[in-house]
Amino acid sequence: MLTLQEYHPHFLAFAQVHAAYLEGDCEDSVFDDHCRAFEAFLLRLQGRLNWELPLVSGYLEAQDAIRLLEEPLKNLTLRIQHQPASEAVATSLQDCLRAMHRVQCFFAELPVFVDVVVVNELLLLGSSSEALEREAIRHRLPFLLQWLGDLEASWNVFLTLYPHREPLVKKALFVIQAIKGGAGGIHLFLEGEEQIGLHESIQLVVAALQALSPLEETRYWDEFEKISLSQDLILDRGAKLLRLLGTLPPSYQAVLRKWVAAKSQAMLDFQGLADADCEERLAVLSQDLDLRAKEVQKFALDQSSILENLEQWRQQFEDVTKAGRS
Repeated sequence: MLTLQEYHPHFLAFAQVHAAYLEGDCEDSVFDDHCRAFEAFLLRLQGRLNWELPLVSGYLEAQDAIRLLEEPLKNLTLRIQHQPASEAVATSLQDCLRAMHRVQCFFAELPVFVDVVVVNELLLLGSSSEALEREAIRHRLPFLLQWLGDLEASWNVFLTLYPHREPLVKKALFVIQAIKGGAGGIHLFLEGEEQIGLHESIQLVVAALQALSPLEETRYWDEFEKISLSQDLILDRGAKLLRLLGTLPPSYQAVLRKWVAAKSQAMLDFQGLADADCEERLAVLSQDLDLRAKEVQKFALDQSSILENLEQWRQQFEDVTKAGRS
């Protein structure tokens, strides 16, 4: 769901550049670069809102807030495209940011039924008393299926590392099949007209997640008590697999690539909230993560060294985020 840090820093940063340009403290070429980047951000934001706004559109007050956002966002985008140096841009920035804040309040108040974000969003969409947003549901289904694939793979890795826990793994994989069944029901709903099918399918997913939760907790503590490299279990599983098999399977190399991509996004999200000192450290960490990303693309180097480098980076990033929040 849309969070404040995803858009607020972009608005403030462009407002500062725009003010500097109007005062003659910013070169034309630099301002043009910022305009292009901000325009691209606004287009991404609009695309994101297309999928996020249906989550809150069932609330009458939110519908009013959404209507009040549409015009300012449209005006701001047009002015950035055609009259970026206009003083009216500053007013449009403020109008749009205020409207975004109003909508954001409704996202912040959305209930959390389950911990898995994509399932929670599907539950919100499916339980709406308004007309069901088929496209918003369809948009989320691939993310649910990807999450299920990753979840099933992680349990299979657990079985490889802890074969004596096979009964626990069998229970978990059985529950995961139930979640897949619910996902299949959602897919069938999207192809038909019966609304009740969606509610039943989502409820099946939720019930299965509730059954999976204690199994996940048991697995977590099994792994956490035997940590060898990292408190991040993805890295620690990699280290254990490497010791057991002598090399990382291609499937787990893909897991580590996803891990690096997720950390890269987390760093981008945090940059908008960081102070000057943190920004300098983040710049160094960003360059380092680029190197780590190249390593995990090929895994041509010693694989244990790659894992150790990732863990070192993780600890440094954790230190920076802690300092930035203190």
